[in-house]
Amino acid sequence: MSLIGHYLYYWKFRLSLLVLLASLLVALPHIYKIVQRFNLTPIALQLSLPLPADFADRHQLPVNPDIEKVFVSGHFSDWSGDDSFYQLQQLDETHWHYMLAAKPGDTEYRFVVYLKNQPDPVWLDDPTNPAYKTNPFGQRNSLVQRLDINRVYTVASLLLYGLTLSFLLYCLAEPLLHWLLQLAMPFHRKLAISCAMLVVMAQLVLLAYQFYEHRQLIKQGIIDNVHMLHLSLVQQTQTENPPSEQALTQALQIFLEPAMVRVEKYTASLEQITISDVALLDAQGRIRSLHHRRQNRNIQQFRATELGFSSTEQYFVEGIWQPLLSSLAEQPERSVRFTSKSANVTAIDTPETRLAELMLGFSNVLVPIIHNQEVSGYYIASIQVKLFGQELLRIAMMNLLLMLCILALTLALLLRIGRHITRHLQQLTQWTRAIVQGNFDSQLTISSNDEIQTLAEHFE
Repeated sequence: MSLIGHYLYYWKFRLSLLVLLASLLVALPHIYKIVQRFNLTPIALQLSLPLPADFADRHQLPVNPDIEKVFVSGHFSDWSGDDSFYQLQQLDETHWHYMLAAKPGDTEYRFVVYLKNQPDPVWLDDPTNPAYKTNPFGQRNSLVQRLDINRVYTVASLLLYGLTLSFLLYCLAEPLLHWLLQLAMPFHRKLAISCAMLVVMAQLVLLAYQFYEHRQLIKQGIIDNVHMLHLSLVQQTQTENPPSEQALTQALQIFLEPAMVRVEKYTASLEQITISDVALLDAQGRIRSLHHRRQNRNIQQFRATELGFSSTEQYFVEGIWQPLLSSLAEQPERSVRFTSKSANVTAIDTPETRLAELMLGFSNVLVPIIHNQEVSGYYIASIQVKLFGQELLRIAMMNLLLMLCILALTLALLLRIGRHITRHLQQLTQWTRAIVQGNFDSQLTISSNDEIQTLAEHFE
């Protein structure tokens, strides 16, 4: 069967499987959003009197303590014992109630009970929740376990992408292997080339995963930079609530001004950051303050002028950040987003910048500011694309070089193994040819200690 004929023979099955995998890849984000919505149902917390006798004894409290107010505390409140946002609502003299916003994974919490005529609160676990986790102080933190849908989504995405990539490689390699095995070629070469193709496919899947992991690490580093910026702004503007635009601009300048040089990857410094242009947005996505690193100001002004924008702010609002800002105008964003710049500003990019952004896959980041479960604003920033893109390119080239070395070693070993196998088969072929020609005195000696030797002994 020809190469095309062999491929077409199975095309229906392959096409069906490919359509199925593609459909799952498209549907997975929508399934994730639906499941996440149901998975984030608030947790109903309630404290009622009288307390269970054994619970009261364990905490050295009466079963009907004289309670003034109750808070719930956990990682969601930085274990604050008096955050008014997390105060339980008193329904009557013996019941307190609170609806806690759920998060994926495990949620640990404790009740902080203020008793009348006592200055210090009492920290209690939930008497109605038997699940708990022991904290470093040897006390019980009540525990609510929810499906970590984010982790499930990540694993499912990796699995689907891995299966899709592997299947595409299989569809490409299997007909080639079939064609290769039909060629008039020594068996040891067929064996070596076939196995080398399998090694290349496995290496490509591994390289794709490594590339994904490097991108994720870069994203996490960028998010950490934005968090550093947030802490700096909070510290600089804590005297004003809410801070004025002038105070925000000064705080941004204080954070960005020390970063006067490009990041040196071999030098550790707190003054090295990986974001170049930063803006603080309000909850509606409008810019409150925009600032650039010192060495970026002139080049951004030049780019804005070249593209016909009246100012750098217009250049960013209607150009660089336009896709992100447009999405915010339609719907608030509660998670970190990475996107590429708008297509209408890429005309003046250098080839190096385009290649770097192609390797990185994004050039902007949006980080929501969430306070008391509500989005109060956003940070939006441009990323040093060339820094990361060139690093990813270097890693990719090193991995490709390593793959070529492994491939060369694999070919050499497989050719050696193939010659060892075919040498005994050639001896067997020559012996049978001699027998056919009437030379019955010909001797066959094969000592390979495997099935070929067994076959030769049976022939004799």
